[in-house]
Order: sequence, then structure tokens, then C-alpha cells
Amino acid sequence: MSHPPLNPTPAHHGLPDEDIQAVMQWLYARGRRSPHTFAAYKREAEKLLNWAAGEGKTLRDLSIQDIGRYLHHLEHDKAAKPSTVMYSRRVLNQMYQYLCDLGYLARNAVKLTPLPAVPQEEVPTKFLDLDAWIWLWKWLTARPAANRRQTAVKVRDRWLFALVYHTGMRREEVAKASMNDLQYRNGRWTLRVLGKRNKVRHVSIHSVLLQELKQYRTALGLPELPDSQENFGLIIPLKGDKSRRLTPRAIGLMVHECREAALADCDDDPIRIQLINMSTHWLRHTNTTHRYMAGASTETIQDEQGHADPKTTRIYLKTLPGQRQQDAEKLAELHANAVKDS
Repeated sequence: MSHPPLNPTPAHHGLPDEDIQAVMQWLYARGRRSPHTFAAYKREAEKLLNWAAGEGKTLRDLSIQDIGRYLHHLEHDKAAKPSTVMYSRRVLNQMYQYLCDLGYLARNAVKLTPLPAVPQEEVPTKFLDLDAWIWLWKWLTARPAANRRQTAVKVRDRWLFALVYHTGMRREEVAKASMNDLQYRNGRWTLRVLGKRNKVRHVSIHSVLLQELKQYRTALGLPELPDSQENFGLIIPLKGDKSRRLTPRAIGLMVHECREAALADCDDDPIRIQLINMSTHWLRHTNTTHRYMAGASTETIQDEQGHADPKTTRIYLKTLPGQRQQDAEKLAELHANAVKDS
């Protein structure tokens, strides 16, 4: 996959070749898997390099104070949104860390700057609201795939997100589980999960997730449903031995790469703010919260999530704004009826 070179603004064609080469090395190392991620990372690098050129400085010249001034410059851009500034800082932090590891820079000046100011009400709880999840799911199912590998990645990522969202499994649990842990008993499918402290639980596989499983396996040339002899993991490697197990870190990295690519395509600020910190654990919390929204009982959620103590489940089940509004209306109704009857 070929990528365009860095594009200095017309006024700043004198950017140091060393800076451009170093940044391009970072882009090829960290952004090559997705054209969307590459384009987004390239855009952030270009903005910083062009700003530095306007200050008459190279990357090596930029101090912590300089980076702070640059972030301040972004914050006060009328077109910039809080999530956009947060995203810029995170991408630049990754770039600087790579260039430090490469030996090109002596220290990560971005990491040492204060976090951008974000209004408190914009900081989300650690789950995706329903709008954010639906946006992400539509993005996962509609993302373009230009070649065989990208198609394989798209198929794998769709199944991974469906699995974690609909089951609430931890990434360690996903890595341990096998296809033959899917069991059909008493007219329903369940998944045997080995959780914390080697505690086994059985997670329900509902109709939507079962269809996703069939679609995933069919795309890999496997029968729609597994049998008891299969020793494949739930997430099958893209190449090599199909029975090779992926590590929890690899599972987390897949979610991370999807998040970065999705952020590059998302222009909805409230959704971007949620996606910025999304992880496998966020998807687990999302499962819990959305089950609760759908009317599931605390008891079934506790069993499905594998919480030993119901108090742990209750931590995640914060009252939802819609429910609070409905309950507030009960007071309004009580007051109105009392006034009418007086």
C-alpha cells in the first residue's frame, strides 16, 4: 500500500529533511495498516511541522513550552472541538515516543505538557452510549476493504466487537476461549467462559450474536457452527496455524487499531469524545449498561458478567439520564395532582 508524502504548506517548504524522514518512518510503522489512520496521523504531523516551521524551529528544537504553546494554539482555534485537541495531543504523544525510541529525539516533550482543558460535562463514563455504539457498529460493517487482507481484517474485527459487546467478556477471557466452548443444550447456545480466579460461567449466546458467529465462520470457510472437536480460538489468526491462540495483548491491540481508524472517520464530537478512550474494558461496561437499558435484571447481568459480588454489578448500573427524567416527572405528576385536588 503506497502513501502520499508529507505535505508542507507553500510558505514552509523548507522543513528539514531529517524531520520529514523521521516522521514518515513513524507513519509507516504505526499507520500502515489502515489508510484512514495513516491519513489522520499524517494530518496531525503536518500541522505540527508547519507550525514549528512558522516559529523557525525543527522537531529537535521544540521545547516543552513550545509544545504547550502549540496545544494552546489548537485549543483557541474557533473551529477546534475539545475532542479534536485531545486527539491531536494523543497522536503527537505517540509520534514523539516513537521518535524517542528511535533515538531521533532526546525526550517526549508532548508527554510532559498538561492535558488539554476539557469541560467536565464532556468527560464520559467508561462506556459507549447507544448512539456511539450504533455509529461504531455501522462503521465496522461499512468500512471499505480494498484487498484480501483488509477484507480479512474487517471480518475479524466485526466478529471481535460483536463478541465483546454482546457477551461483555474480558480480553483475557476471549484469548482463553475456544470454539468448542460454544455449547448447545436445552435448545439454546451458551459459551463456557473461564474467568477471574479460574471461575467458570456460561454466557448466553442470543440470536444476533449467533448470526454473527455463523457469518464469521462462513467467511473463513468453516461450517456455520462449531463441533466439540474444534480447537480453534474464538478469534482465529489471519495467517499461519489456525489453532494458534492470540494473546490478550493482541486482542487489545485490535480494539486499539479499530478505535484509531474510527476516530479518523468520525466527525461527531460527542461520539469522538467517547471513542478516544475506548478499550475492551469499555466494551464490557457498555454491555452491562446496555443490558440494563434493555430491561435485564441485576441478577442476570451479574451472572453473565461473572461478578462474585452483586455490589460490583451495581457500580456499573448508574442511574441513566432518561430514567432520572422519568422519575423526576413522577414528582411533577404528584405535585400537579395534589394542586388539582386541593
